[in-house]
Amino acid sequence: TASGNFTSNSFFNDQLRAGVEYGFKRLFKLRAGYVYESGLYDPAKRATAYSGLSGGFGVDLKTGSKGSLISLDYSYRNTNPFDGTHTIGLRFLM
Repeated sequence: TASGNFTSNSFFNDQLRAGVEYGFKRLFKLRAGYVYESGLYDPAKRATAYSGLSGGFGVDLKTGSKGSLISLDYSYRNTNPFDGTHTIGLRFLM
């Protein structure tokens, strides 16, 4: 699956975003994305800490016979000047 987005911001730079997701047998998902804005790599012009690449994965585990699901997701977003943002999500569908 591929996606794209353009955001016209009022108080900072406009952003272009692109992402892809690959799913394998409805169990595993790999994700990658990229955020671009004018002046992204120039600290004097950049308006956001999120810069460039992001990636992640997800695992879906079916539980029980009624279609219940436990899903675990992880993502990483590159940031500058910081050392990146790690996010972990846990979802229960009953």
